[in-house]
Amino acid sequence: MKNGQTLIVNVHGEDARVLWQWDRIDRPALMKLRGIDSSPYLFPGTAAPRLRKSALNLPAGCMSVAAIMELWDLGDRQLGLGLTPHQCRHALATLMLAVRPGDFANVASVLANTEQVARRHYGKDSGEAAAVAVRESLLAQHPDIFARMKRRT
Repeated sequence: MKNGQTLIVNVHGEDARVLWQWDRIDRPALMKLRGIDSSPYLFPGTAAPRLRKSALNLPAGCMSVAAIMELWDLGDRQLGLGLTPHQCRHALATLMLAVRPGDFANVASVLANTEQVARRHYGKDSGEAAAVAVRESLLAQHPDIFARMKRRT
C-alpha cells in the first residue's frame, strides 16, 4: 500500500520463487528468531513507522529505516548501481517512459501515484524528451534490451 492505494504486482519465474521462499519460510523464521509475534510487513522488525500524514495509522512491526538501508547497501554493492531507493523509483519511471513515451497512467499505476502526480514529476514536457534520451542511452549500451523486456511479459 502506498498513498492509501493498494498496489498489486505480478511476480513471475525465479522472482516468484524467491519471494515465495521469503514469505513462507525465511520471513517466519526471522520473526521467530527475533521474537516478533506478528507483523503485516514484508520486512518485519520491531520499529514503529513514522507517521507523516495524520490520517495514516501504521501498525508497529516494521524493519527500521537503518536496517532497510543496510540491506539496500549490501544489495547495491553486488549490483554496483550506486542508487538510493528513491533514485531507483525515479529511474524506473524514466525507463517506463522511455519504453512508452507519454504513458503517465502506467507510471502512476506502478509507483502507486495518481496520473496527475506522475505528470507533475516526470512530465516537464510530455516526458518524451527524457524518454528519447534514456532510450538512446539504453540502446547504445544494450542494443537488445527492449526485445528482452518484451519477451519477459
